[in-house]
Amino acid sequence: MDPAAVTPDSFNFVHLFIQAHWVVKLVMLGLAGAPAGEDLRPRVLQPGTPLGPLAPLFPRIEKEKPVSDTSPPPPAAGHATQGAPPAAGDRIDISEFARVELRVAKVTAAEKLAGSKKLVKLQVDLGDEQRQVVAGIAETYAPEALVGRTVVIVANLKPAKLMGAESNGMVLAASVDGKAVLCTFDTPVAPGTKVK
Repeated sequence: MDPAAVTPDSFNFVHLFIQAHWVVKLVMLGLAGAPAGEDLRPRVLQPGTPLGPLAPLFPRIEKEKPVSDTSPPPPAAGHATQGAPPAAGDRIDISEFARVELRVAKVTAAEKLAGSKKLVKLQVDLGDEQRQVVAGIAETYAPEALVGRTVVIVANLKPAKLMGAESNGMVLAASVDGKAVLCTFDTPVAPGTKVK
């Protein structure tokens, strides 16, 4: 098969770049004023001579991996893989975990976020402060059922905007068969208590 039939522009570019005279080389490199005549000798270009913008010869094309009908789908993000310990390279050391501030919070108000099926806007009491947290639990929990519940939040996350609402933390929940299950306690715990 003729390579020029597959990639005509790239083949011509490479062919001219390798075999053409210096003018073609300089023009293809994007030099503004290509020298003529005697200036086309090798080594006439001085170090530091600015070149014009260069484009990649073959830009990267990202391909999706084909999914075979026989292979199981990868686990969805957020789903716990039961029984499989994390790979040694995925484990963090205790000092990294210590940076995560988990605290008990009591939900004081909750409302579904307009325009979203999954998000609910929560007002939570952390003992010494009140915060707004947006959580993706609306498909499992009705907002009115969340008021008064005790939950665990990641309290030291940077604020993030979700569907226009600012979230100042993250509610911890497991995912079981695609449904959120809140992390909670079997005995009462005061809002603001650190979780270790």
